[in-house]
Amino acid sequence: MKHKKVTGVSLVELMVALLLGSLIAVAATQLFLVNQQTNNLQAGLSFVQDQGRYAFNYISKDLMQAGYSDQGNQIAPFVFTEVVTGWEVSDDDVDPRFDRLVYRVEGGANCSGGSFSGIKVYEVDGTGLKCKTRWWNPNLNDGAGGYTENSAVVVDNVMAFQVVYGVDTDELGDSGYGLADYYTNADDIAPATDKVVSVRYALLIASDRVVNPDAATYAPNDIRVLDQTYDSDDLNFADGRAYRVYTSTVGVRNLGG
Repeated sequence: MKHKKVTGVSLVELMVALLLGSLIAVAATQLFLVNQQTNNLQAGLSFVQDQGRYAFNYISKDLMQAGYSDQGNQIAPFVFTEVVTGWEVSDDDVDPRFDRLVYRVEGGANCSGGSFSGIKVYEVDGTGLKCKTRWWNPNLNDGAGGYTENSAVVVDNVMAFQVVYGVDTDELGDSGYGLADYYTNADDIAPATDKVVSVRYALLIASDRVVNPDAATYAPNDIRVLDQTYDSDDLNFADGRAYRVYTSTVGVRNLGG
């Protein structure tokens, strides 16, 4: 009876197989991590872009109501002095990263699209830019009898919100009448004499997730938002999130006052 010789795997062949298997596993893991990082980057940038586009469409369209009156009344579009405690405009608020935009409308729309007459406010609460409304009697300067009507978050992950106002120094008939000669912040506006013809606002929006684990290497030293510059002492740009500034300028249609 003949016995068939059985051959197995040599030690060298086993080591080569293990090496090839390890290389394939490492390559697959690396590919998975790269794809995951790419997906995070795309999702993070998409979030920032969506928030920025929505902010432009919503705020810019809404700002065109400033000073509007369906009764034909001449009302000052913007509020630069205290009308209701806590709703005044100032660049010296609790957090200097966030300005407050306050304007009047009579017969316009509130934050939910319903009919509204009163004071409209855009301000950051936490990290959400909110639209707020308060009833306003045009015959009263202190907002007596007012009440908070509604509030809605317009944009999320807002790290800074800055507003400057375009002032026209030309007289009727001048070539530059109706166009801003310079932009300044709310504290430098003289409501009785300065004619505001446009508003320029900017939002610094951060992504909702980490998009770059090695962000410390590529983090900017500072980011400028209109007339303000923020550095690493103000914001942690090395946290791995994407940051982007969105700026828009809106002309004032209703120059009442």
